[in-house]
Amino acid sequence: MREDEIREIVDLVSGKLSEEMKASWPKYIDNLREVMCTLPERQGQREDKIYYGTRHIKVELVDYPENPYRAIYDMVTSTWGNRKEWWDKWGKTTVKGRVLVVLSALSRQTLPQCLECASFTFKIQGLSRAAYDQLARHRHAGIGSVGSRDNNHLDAALIVPNTLKKFSEDIEKWWKITKDLYEKIVTSGQNTWQCARFILPHGMEWRFTWCLNYRGLQDMMAQRLPFHEQFDTVATAWLMWKRLHEKFPLLAAFCRPVCDWARKCVYSKAYSMSELFSCLFKPCGRWPTGGDYTYAEFNEACTHITELERELGFHIPRPHEWDDIVVEAIKKDLKYFEE
Repeated sequence: MREDEIREIVDLVSGKLSEEMKASWPKYIDNLREVMCTLPERQGQREDKIYYGTRHIKVELVDYPENPYRAIYDMVTSTWGNRKEWWDKWGKTTVKGRVLVVLSALSRQTLPQCLECASFTFKIQGLSRAAYDQLARHRHAGIGSVGSRDNNHLDAALIVPNTLKKFSEDIEKWWKITKDLYEKIVTSGQNTWQCARFILPHGMEWRFTWCLNYRGLQDMMAQRLPFHEQFDTVATAWLMWKRLHEKFPLLAAFCRPVCDWARKCVYSKAYSMSELFSCLFKPCGRWPTGGDYTYAEFNEACTHITELERELGFHIPRPHEWDDIVVEAIKKDLKYFEE
């Protein structure tokens, strides 16, 4: 961009455009609105697509720190040291020592706030609104979610678990009737989108951008990677894990299901009265339970690991594999500790 173009943008944002400049800017604004789909004529055309399973979920890691391990090291070691020696501890520490400090932090054996200094932004699409609601409950995050109040969702797709394929004919009829009514409402006049959204189901396809610091990412994955969670919630969490592993294998190696940290099934007998107030499904079998689960209303876990692996297209770590994963991850990420 030329300097005069940069100045025009600055003037536009600060409200200082001349009358001559104002006359030329609407076309640029309209170009942006075209991309954002905020022009009246850019509302989506009706589609009634139905997606079964998780193959269509997309996750991209769009932003991340240059060296999260250096940030974690500096944060966790900042609470000690005299005035003269406090400044350059990284430079005075061996590579082996740096790895030891960071591993201690990642395994929660240090002050936990050191894990908050590295943030990651994910772009996510193709899960259900219900799965989005489960993920968005994790408070320590910034979320930019598509709205249903100020968007026309005539093109909305429906997300359905594979277990409901046997009802596909009925689902297709119901989804068409639902979309017929939605279309009737949104085309009836002004100010109707925010009213029409009340008939859209929790199974409609959703999309959002999500920024979490590493501590929040660890906490979220501990709760959403386990297979007693909803199928597309689990799939989204594992896809986020995969994208993190592709960039920073060591960070991903310490994002694990809570049951793997506890080394036992935490869904069954999580507390003394859990058989009365929760545990509606069978445990997933990742860890032995040593109990009879005839109390379960349903005869299978919410998500099956082999089916999920087949749909996502990558191997999901088993509990006994984590130590080997850490060793391989250190070898791949060693360059960050050698800087």
